[in-house]
Amino acid sequence: MPRSNTILIIEEDATVQFMMRKIARALDINVETATSCSEGLFRLRERPSQFAMIIVNLRLCAAGHDDTVQSIRADQHPEVRGIPIIGVTEEDSVAEVLISQTQGVDERLHKPVTPAELLSLVDRYFTAPLVARG
Repeated sequence: MPRSNTILIIEEDATVQFMMRKIARALDINVETATSCSEGLFRLRERPSQFAMIIVNLRLCAAGHDDTVQSIRADQHPEVRGIPIIGVTEEDSVAEVLISQTQGVDERLHKPVTPAELLSLVDRYFTAPLVARG
């Protein structure tokens, strides 16, 4: 089943959610938001083919040693574990670089994500076939 053009954004900051929705709307991309990592995982597992990409606040998932990205990458269903994950951070600290490398994200961006960055992600991940990463 082909994926839709919907991005799942896991972000607790309402301002960031609002801006991402505005950018996505301008690019004709659908966005669903989750305000916690557990909510994001629930939505993803409920409808995995609904999402073409996940954008996740790495600091949110790092709080309390959350294992959201590892859970996605280890999921038993290829359609879940194969979804591209983009980690966003607020700082360029060594700790955040290590978090993104160990969590298995496909790419890492700094907040705020610009329209050009989102368009570039769409070009890379929506047009090419999405294959499971093992």
